[in-house]
Amino acid sequence: NGVHYEKLKDAIDAIETEGTIIAEKDEITDDLEATIPEEKTITLDVKDKTITKTTYSIINKGNLTIKGTGTIKTLEGVNNNISCLVSNVNGNLDIMDVTLLYNEKASGNSHVISAAGTTDSTKEINITNATIKAVGNENNTSSKSSVISVGAGILNIVGGSIVSEDSTGFALDIWENTYEA
Repeated sequence: NGVHYEKLKDAIDAIETEGTIIAEKDEITDDLEATIPEEKTITLDVKDKTITKTTYSIINKGNLTIKGTGTIKTLEGVNNNISCLVSNVNGNLDIMDVTLLYNEKASGNSHVISAAGTTDSTKEINITNATIKAVGNENNTSSKSSVISVGAGILNIVGGSIVSEDSTGFALDIWENTYEA
């Protein structure tokens, strides 16, 4: 709609049912929880920009597409108080070409993408040519971390990479259902 927003949450709230949010500044810092409600379909076009989440997650309960050649990441070297970068709760999530980077220093379980709250087995996470990466959680030896954690639903991965540089973590944590490769 041509309006500029400082926070992702404000841009999401301004969309009635369907729309696209385009990152315009090279470096964007966002410190608010951003929730896509069940009734919304939103595309977040990161382009070639960097969005840094300093606290709170992007929570998807609707239909979210994240695309572009840019990066969405957490801050480096601090306890981010973010248990996951993107939380998919009974939504459909498409991630295309973008890099999602979780710089871990959390004290509990942490994930780049978590669908642990999904109970609807028809919901999908589609990852296409994206880089999903978690790095460094050397302070956390009692909890497990994963790059992607999926409860119910469908996970499709085509191209790209899923990387865990966490010595106590997993690249994929899939539970409660049977999956075929």
